[in-house]
Amino acid sequence: MLATNLPTPGVLNLANPANLQAPLNRGCLGWWLTLPNRVRNSEWKPIIGKDVGVMNNMDPVTDWAFTPVRPGGWGCFDTDGTNDYIEIPFTGFNNATNASLAVWIYKVSSASNSHTVGGNDGDADRFGMEWFGSTFYFTGRAAFPSVAKSVTGWHHVVLTYGTGSPTQVAYMDGVNMNLTGGTDSGPLNSGVDVLRLGRNAATSGVYGTGRHDDLRAYNRTLSATEARQLYWASRGGYQNELNWIRRPMPFKPAAAGLPVSNSMRGGFVNMCGGFVN
Repeated sequence: MLATNLPTPGVLNLANPANLQAPLNRGCLGWWLTLPNRVRNSEWKPIIGKDVGVMNNMDPVTDWAFTPVRPGGWGCFDTDGTNDYIEIPFTGFNNATNASLAVWIYKVSSASNSHTVGGNDGDADRFGMEWFGSTFYFTGRAAFPSVAKSVTGWHHVVLTYGTGSPTQVAYMDGVNMNLTGGTDSGPLNSGVDVLRLGRNAATSGVYGTGRHDDLRAYNRTLSATEARQLYWASRGGYQNELNWIRRPMPFKPAAAGLPVSNSMRGGFVNMCGGFVN
């Protein structure tokens, strides 16, 4: 049984899990989230969109991890850096002028690699992040602005692409990462037809070691405020973005931007240890 982080559990409407009227769900083309499952403890669930993707070289039982779970999370999947990855057919970024991608990543060590990338093999057909050791790259078309990030543990990453200046912006835990280097402009290429978590899109033999959860893809450019709001909404259990049959205890951080104690974190399951509709 997967324990809740708060004394008041919630019950999620699995038949209609996404509140499409919530501002943070506007323009969201795909949303995948780890949820409890009575049969095998956790399930990779499409909240928006229908394609759950394919677990490549992964065991649906042993490759699910529960400790440590991200803030506000209900589980995650674990990639070994050898050949594990999840592949989701997705064409929402093809020729897109505006796009955003969000995901939680667990860095095992500062030297480990993590990848969350859309696209086929080839430098010009990618959109996503490639985190090699302590260097974080935002790949969009053919430009790779980067920043030094030598961190470990769970971090929420948001990538935005648009017509502003700069066109490529990355946020970590709601804060602008201030990438350096050249950026692209114009529509993304048409080869971005799949999302891969745990594998480099340009080099088929390069895989990431770590954990992943809560993947979101948008057809618009999230603002700095929205990137910060998404981070707090995710770690707060998605009070407004999910459709709850029985709403969990409200998430009320003492002050925006301050660390949240365990007693205030989200993560809500019903008393049987799983979500029901």
